[in-house]
Amino acid sequence: MTRTLMLFFFLTILPGLASAGDMPIGTTKNVKGEVVICRNDHEIPVEVGTRLYRNDRIRTGHDSTVGVIFEDNTVLSLGPKTELVIDEYVFAPEKGLLSMFIRMIKGTASYLSGIIGQQSPESVRFQLPDATIALRGTQFLVKVEEEEKHNWSGVYAGLFGGHSWMKLKYHEPGLGGLDRNPTIDGGVGGFFFGFNRHAGGVVFGLEVDGGVGNLGEGAHAGGRNSYAAFDVDWNGHLRGKIGVPVDKTLLYLAGGLALVKVTVDDTDPGWGQDDAVHLGYSLGAGIEHALTKNLWVRFEYLFDDYGRKDYSVSGPYTYKTKVDLEASTLRAGISYRF
Repeated sequence: MTRTLMLFFFLTILPGLASAGDMPIGTTKNVKGEVVICRNDHEIPVEVGTRLYRNDRIRTGHDSTVGVIFEDNTVLSLGPKTELVIDEYVFAPEKGLLSMFIRMIKGTASYLSGIIGQQSPESVRFQLPDATIALRGTQFLVKVEEEEKHNWSGVYAGLFGGHSWMKLKYHEPGLGGLDRNPTIDGGVGGFFFGFNRHAGGVVFGLEVDGGVGNLGEGAHAGGRNSYAAFDVDWNGHLRGKIGVPVDKTLLYLAGGLALVKVTVDDTDPGWGQDDAVHLGYSLGAGIEHALTKNLWVRFEYLFDDYGRKDYSVSGPYTYKTKVDLEASTLRAGISYRF
């Protein structure tokens, strides 16, 4: 039975104690609410009179506070939702050794100097997430605001610009098949409007956009088909999005419907033109970054397959043609969340 109790003591109690040779550096007082000390991977509930050791991490809960008095009579008062680590504490005035180094993680702490601060103020330091401050005066207040994680939910609207490369396949069945397969490229620009829902570690969204560009192909002088010209008048998308946020950066995939309006023009005298709207699909991926809470920038790639559409061109007679179109687009955008 005695051996069992000793084993229980070594396995469960000793890990929560300070390492051998460490001396207490202070005690707690005025404990209110839930306060714990993290020591050697163990959490120790704090009560009035709990001893503190070097490397202790003190954490207060919501609406909780605690006061600490060190061996040199330094007083440290911690507010709610505060976390700090006592990285260093040396109080040996007989040897001329005085030092205190507190690392603030978050929250608020009020400091009232003791012997260390009075005899060696330069030896008292507080490290904040973005700076280290030295003691100035006998008392001061330290506050570290916890940065909120960016939330991607909300309605947004923006503008985009970029470049498209379109592969157009033109087939004219009559007269032995007068085909053309030009690659049309040019700048594009437009608007987009959408809504995001940030749930846990995933962002879901729905977005619509529309744009225009200088995308067209003139008649092919000197070729067998020397009269057909093409204009891409506008295009648009209705896409669903799913993304993984990494704080202020969102990596996303998108897919949905793609629309484009194309005009086929017979440039020979006496002949006309025809236009049609293609409906296909769009796939893409992108990266978005929040410059501020409401201002976002993005860069993305889209692949659009607009499918095949029939056209009828009239003149002395009417002839049928077919256009098959797909596009790759790189574009950047900026948006504002309302």
